[in-house]
Amino acid sequence: MSLQDVSVRNKEQDAILYSFKGIGIAQLVLAVLLIIFCIVSLCVAAYCCYSPITMVSAGIWCNIWVFPAGLMSIAASKNVTSATVTWTMISSGVASFFIFVLVVIEIIAFIVSLANPYHDQLALLVIHMFMFSLAMAQLTLCVRSTFVFSRMYCSSPYQPMGLHNACCASCCIPRSQSMGYPQVLYTAINPKPHGS
Repeated sequence: MSLQDVSVRNKEQDAILYSFKGIGIAQLVLAVLLIIFCIVSLCVAAYCCYSPITMVSAGIWCNIWVFPAGLMSIAASKNVTSATVTWTMISSGVASFFIFVLVVIEIIAFIVSLANPYHDQLALLVIHMFMFSLAMAQLTLCVRSTFVFSRMYCSSPYQPMGLHNACCASCCIPRSQSMGYPQVLYTAINPKPHGS
């Protein structure tokens, strides 16, 4: 492996680590925005128009699970170990489930607000549209983080009991010797025979 190949590989690894940090920060920002919108929707529902689905306050309790996932993504960007990869994968998977629940609840809340003929439901309708959009973005980030860290987990050389063979050997990246990073193998297209 030449020095140039090592340099390219280090740049690729730095880009991957930088994306982990960006995903973690984006998850935390979206979680805070969703909690703020949920509090606003609770205030609107209490002040002018009662909505039972809004009073569930799913924007708060579903987003609590995103904070560990975002913080673990940031931690993984600073220090990639088997522990950070494992816990980021698990926390992102749990966050994905709860954000999916939030998306379903927001769809129901949007339909309930749309079906209500009163004009004071318009504010709740707009808030639920924003919350649905933010929840879809959050779901995309959580699912992406889950898949990336699952692939790293399955390709980690430190897997107990040969789990990398059972988990992803048939469908994902090959097992890497470099702490979970995918390896790119370069081969010659038309290799010259040894005799020529």
